Amino acid sequence: MQLMKRLGFQQFYAHGGDWGWLVTTNMAQLEPKTVKGLHVNFAPPSKPGLLMTLSIMLGRRFPKLFGFTETDVERLYPCMEKLVLESIKESGYMHIQATKPDTAGRGLNDSPVGLAAYILEKFSTWTDHDFRNLEDGGLTRLGIGAKGRHFSNVKKDFDWRRQVDKLNQYPHFKTNIEDNFDLFELLTRH
Repeated sequence: MQLMKRLGFQQFYAHGGDWGWLVTTNMAQLEPKTVKGLHVNFAPPSKPGLLMTLSIMLGRRFPKLFGFTETDVERLYPCMEKLVLESIKESGYMHIQATKPDTAGRGLNDSPVGLAAYILEKFSTWTDHDFRNLEDGGLTRLGIGAKGRHFSNVKKDFDWRRQVDKLNQYPHFKTNIEDNFDLFELLTRH
């Protein structure tokens, strides 16, 4: 908020992706007259309630009852495959960073190519899960401009000396997940 005010914006729109969904949501809730609008592209529910559980269990059979469109049903079902198995397939980085941050950090610290591969793999598979089945991982489909931008971002913004310290923040995930973690507490701790 202070940054936007220093830049001369008394009101603005905010966008939050990944962990930014929580930051921007809090900004909009704390300063509703300042944040005119909010867009998030990652907003997990804090506590799945009865209605959400029922919609997941019964939504395929009774989509209109839960307000699902045909597209919603295609994207959501089968739940086990699309929610659970896909999460397991794409959460390896979190497990590595939660359990072996020093190993990952030393490798990324020492290898610009390794770091680029680590980052670009996420852009590839998170863009389209089917890219996993392609020989190049779908990177050529992201476009040369996109690849160049990601490489220049890595080179420009990367502090090679601090990678182990950064990755060592992830053990909190492992600890807190085991203790029924509080996401807000985790994000505000650092």
